[in-house]
Amino acid sequence: MTILQGTWRFPTEVLAGPGRIGELAARARDLGARRALLVSDAQVAKLPFFAPLEAG
Repeated sequence: MTILQGTWRFPTEVLAGPGRIGELAARARDLGARRALLVSDAQVAKLPFFAPLEAG
């Protein structure tokens, strides 16, 4: 198996589209989450939408 291959076995919900990022905090609270793990690369972390996510 290479880094481009993988197997995931869990239910996943994908949110996509303009404005959907604004739903993340409420959805995390609904799931009982107190903290989140943001996974990104250096370039995505520099995009304007990322700073407010990181700040909470």
